[in-house]
Amino acid sequence: MIIGTGIDIVSIERIQTIVGSHGSRFAEKILSPAEQGLVPEKNPFEFIAGRFAAKESLMKAMGDTLLGFTEIEILNDSKGRPYYTSIEKVKRALSLEPAADLRLHLSISHERTYAVASAIIEVP
Repeated sequence: MIIGTGIDIVSIERIQTIVGSHGSRFAEKILSPAEQGLVPEKNPFEFIAGRFAAKESLMKAMGDTLLGFTEIEILNDSKGRPYYTSIEKVKRALSLEPAADLRLHLSISHERTYAVASAIIEVP
Protein backbone atom coordinates (compact mmCIF):
# COMPACT_ATOMS: atom_id res chain seq x y z
CA MET A 1 0.00 0.00 0.00
CA ILE A 2 1.37 3.42 -0.95
CA ILE A 3 1.24 5.77 2.03
CA GLY A 4 2.85 8.80 0.44
CA THR A 5 4.16 10.28 -2.80
CA GLY A 6 6.13 13.42 -3.46
CA ILE A 7 7.77 15.19 -6.37
CA ASP A 8 10.06 18.21 -6.54
CA ILE A 9 11.79 20.17 -9.29
CA VAL A 10 14.79 22.45 -8.77
CA SER A 11 16.54 24.93 -11.02
CA ILE A 12 20.19 23.94 -11.31
CA GLU A 13 21.05 27.60 -11.91
CA ARG A 14 19.40 28.50 -8.60
CA ILE A 15 21.57 25.95 -6.77
CA GLN A 16 24.66 27.30 -8.54
CA THR A 17 23.78 30.84 -7.41
CA ILE A 18 23.22 29.74 -3.81
CA VAL A 19 26.49 27.79 -3.71
CA GLY A 20 28.23 30.80 -5.27
CA SER A 21 26.89 33.00 -2.46
CA HIS A 22 27.31 30.62 0.46
CA GLY A 23 30.13 28.34 -0.64
CA SER A 24 30.38 24.89 0.87
CA ARG A 25 28.06 25.84 3.76
CA PHE A 26 25.01 25.20 1.55
CA ALA A 27 26.17 21.69 0.62
CA GLU A 28 26.97 20.97 4.27
CA LYS A 29 23.40 21.91 5.25
CA ILE A 30 21.85 19.79 2.49
CA LEU A 31 24.14 16.77 2.12
CA SER A 32 25.18 14.15 4.66
CA PRO A 33 28.93 13.68 5.11
CA ALA A 34 28.80 10.56 2.92
CA GLU A 35 26.96 12.48 0.17
CA GLN A 36 29.45 15.34 0.36
CA GLY A 37 32.14 12.83 -0.57
CA LEU A 38 30.20 11.85 -3.68
CA VAL A 39 29.88 15.32 -5.25
CA PRO A 40 31.55 15.00 -8.65
CA GLU A 41 33.99 17.56 -10.03
CA LYS A 42 32.01 17.52 -13.27
CA ASN A 43 28.48 18.93 -12.84
CA PRO A 44 28.53 19.39 -9.04
CA PHE A 45 25.51 21.72 -9.13
CA GLU A 46 23.47 19.14 -11.03
CA PHE A 47 24.31 16.57 -8.35
CA ILE A 48 23.41 18.90 -5.47
CA ALA A 49 20.17 19.99 -7.19
CA GLY A 50 19.18 16.34 -7.72
CA ARG A 51 19.83 15.46 -4.08
CA PHE A 52 17.95 18.57 -2.92
CA ALA A 53 14.92 17.64 -5.07
CA ALA A 54 15.05 14.03 -3.84
CA LYS A 55 15.05 15.09 -0.20
CA GLU A 56 12.23 17.58 -0.75
CA SER A 57 10.18 14.91 -2.54
CA LEU A 58 10.56 12.51 0.41
CA MET A 59 9.57 15.28 2.83
CA LYS A 60 6.45 15.92 0.75
CA ALA A 61 5.65 12.19 0.68
CA MET A 62 5.93 12.12 4.48
CA GLY A 63 3.44 14.98 4.86
CA ASP A 64 3.71 17.02 8.04
CA THR A 65 6.38 14.74 9.51
CA LEU A 66 9.74 16.21 8.58
CA LEU A 67 13.31 15.09 8.83
CA GLY A 68 16.23 17.43 8.38
CA PHE A 69 18.04 17.45 5.05
CA THR A 70 21.16 15.77 6.42
CA GLU A 71 19.04 13.09 8.13
CA ILE A 72 17.87 11.96 4.69
CA GLU A 73 20.78 10.28 2.97
CA ILE A 74 20.89 9.15 -0.64
CA LEU A 75 23.58 6.84 -1.95
CA ASN A 76 23.91 4.88 -5.19
CA ASP A 77 23.83 1.13 -5.61
CA SER A 78 26.37 -0.83 -7.67
CA LYS A 79 24.45 0.01 -10.87
CA GLY A 80 24.37 3.73 -10.07
CA ARG A 81 20.70 3.87 -9.01
CA PRO A 82 20.02 6.28 -6.15
CA TYR A 83 18.37 5.01 -2.99
CA TYR A 84 17.43 6.39 0.41
CA THR A 85 19.46 4.97 3.31
CA SER A 86 17.20 6.59 5.92
CA ILE A 87 14.53 3.89 6.20
CA GLU A 88 14.72 3.54 10.00
CA LYS A 89 14.54 7.32 10.49
CA VAL A 90 11.49 7.51 8.22
CA LYS A 91 9.82 4.68 10.17
CA ARG A 92 10.35 6.55 13.44
CA ALA A 93 9.15 9.87 11.95
CA LEU A 94 5.99 8.19 10.63
CA SER A 95 5.45 6.35 13.95
CA LEU A 96 5.73 2.93 12.32
CA GLU A 97 6.83 -0.14 14.21
CA PRO A 98 10.56 -0.89 13.88
CA ALA A 99 9.71 -4.29 12.37
CA ALA A 100 7.44 -2.73 9.72
CA ASP A 101 8.41 -3.49 6.14
CA LEU A 102 8.87 -0.06 4.59
CA ARG A 103 10.03 0.59 1.05
CA LEU A 104 11.23 3.94 -0.23
CA HIS A 105 11.28 4.37 -3.99
CA LEU A 106 13.29 7.17 -5.60
CA SER A 107 13.87 8.50 -9.09
CA ILE A 108 16.10 11.47 -9.92
CA SER A 109 16.41 13.02 -13.37
CA HIS A 110 18.33 15.98 -14.80
CA GLU A 111 17.70 18.01 -17.93
CA ARG A 112 20.07 20.87 -18.75
CA THR A 113 18.57 23.46 -16.40
CA TYR A 114 16.44 21.41 -13.99
CA ALA A 115 16.65 18.45 -11.66
CA VAL A 116 13.50 16.59 -10.69
CA ALA A 117 12.90 13.78 -8.23
CA SER A 118 9.99 11.66 -7.13
CA ALA A 119 9.59 9.61 -3.97
CA ILE A 120 7.12 6.91 -3.06
CA ILE A 121 6.67 5.51 0.44
CA GLU A 122 5.26 1.99 0.42
CA VAL A 123 4.23 -0.44 3.13
CA PRO A 124 3.71 -3.81 1.40
